[in-house]
Amino acid sequence: MVGGRKRYANEDIIPAPDVSLPMFTMGQTARILNAPIWRVQKLLESPTFQISPSGQTGKGKGSRRLFSTGDIYRVGLALYLLLDGFTFKLVAEVLQGIEDEELFEPHNRFGILMRRDKTKRTIGFFPSGKAEAVRKDSDVYYTLDCGEVIEGIDRAIRAEVSSLYR
Repeated sequence: MVGGRKRYANEDIIPAPDVSLPMFTMGQTARILNAPIWRVQKLLESPTFQISPSGQTGKGKGSRRLFSTGDIYRVGLALYLLLDGFTFKLVAEVLQGIEDEELFEPHNRFGILMRRDKTKRTIGFFPSGKAEAVRKDSDVYYTLDCGEVIEGIDRAIRAEVSSLYR
């Protein structure tokens, strides 16, 4: 007991205002990612991907999908990898290895590394800015610094938000 009053586990010790994170429509998300709406929709409707928007304005046909910043990061990384020629299956495998906190914390930013030897392909991660070089004599055949991709998405999000207030 503190101050003669019993505290409960779900009660805030230091009260703070709720912060609402911005949500973006399908059109805004496509603009932020510089992608056609149909391409973003195709990703969301693919059974291979487990990507879905965080919100929706209603139920049923005609309701709007709403995307959080994290949703946009995931869709953006998926589009980037697809444009680099990787299959839906491989991109889904890569995205499953990415935790949400790795997307949001600048000190946790990462890159994707793909290696190939005579028998198999492996997917790994590296700290952003510290990629292994892709060389002819190396088993590394692809690197993507996701920190750079996310920074580009952040710039596009800021531009989209500022355009709403003009």
